[in-house]
This record gives sequence, C-alpha cells and structure tokens, in this order.
Amino acid sequence: MLIMPYYEKGSLQSYIKRRAEEAVVDPSLSLSDAAKIGFMRGIARGMAHLVQHHFVHRDLATRNVLLDAKLEPKVADFGLSRLESLAGDNGSDYYRSSGKTTIALRWTPPEAMLSLKFNEATDVWSFGVTAIEIFTAARDSKGDINRRSVNSLDSVNSPRWSTAATPHGA
Repeated sequence: MLIMPYYEKGSLQSYIKRRAEEAVVDPSLSLSDAAKIGFMRGIARGMAHLVQHHFVHRDLATRNVLLDAKLEPKVADFGLSRLESLAGDNGSDYYRSSGKTTIALRWTPPEAMLSLKFNEATDVWSFGVTAIEIFTAARDSKGDINRRSVNSLDSVNSPRWSTAATPHGA
C-alpha cells in the first residue's frame, strides 16, 4: 500500500489548463516561464528518484503530476511503472513488456512502441512531451494523430507499426 498526502491543487494538467483559461480574462494570471521551469525541475527530481531505484514510470504526463499547496509537483500514478530488468539485452537495463499492454501512445517514443522495451530513455522522451504540455497549457500533444486512429490500434504489433515504416529500420 502506498499512502500519499492530499494534493489540494490537483493535477498539473488541470492546474495549467485552468490558469490558461483564467489568463484569457486577466493576463496577469498566466503562468510565468519561471513557474513552468519550476514544474519541470520538480518533475525531473521525482524522475531522478525513480531512476536511482531502477524504476521506469512509463506514463509520465501532466495528468500524472500532482501539485501540493505550495505548487510543488509530485510525480504520481505508478500504475504502469515497473522495475527495470537488471539483465537486459547486451547488459543494458530495460523493462520489456510482454503480451497486450497499455501504452500511453502520445508519450511513448516510436522505438518503444515497436520493441516494447522501456527504460530511462523512454521516460526522458515522456519528460520532453510533458515539458511541451507545460509550455502549451496542456493542449493535446497528439500532433496530426486523431483520437480515432489512436483508439483503432489493436496493438503496437499490428502491421501499421512495422519497422519498414520507420526511419533507418529503427
């Protein structure tokens, strides 16, 4: 059992969206770049803690970061987190998902979708997407992928995700 304190400001995603909406009426309420960088710094500290303990989060996003009363971010929602294998391919540390698995597509690097291998580097990718969310008021980061195409994927092993379609066969 994991016991966490109550985070009265809620998720970072809802907080930055709410502040962006309020800033439309009163521009003085917009989040400063310093505040946004502060959120990123706090998230980075939390992720560094996970790395020290050989955990891969696999679902870092603003929706999974909670804010306390002082607006300190805390990485949360460890439902997809896993302990890295200490004996990976060629001695590298990673967690390999097996069978059907849940993947946060918009926050997962393409190579992890293909290989189902997750490690510190895949969490770094997610951190980058999370930073984009922070600086764009948590607007949808899906780019040109629409919800129907994302939801229609039966699995990442479908022919749509073949290595032939990726640059340099990666």
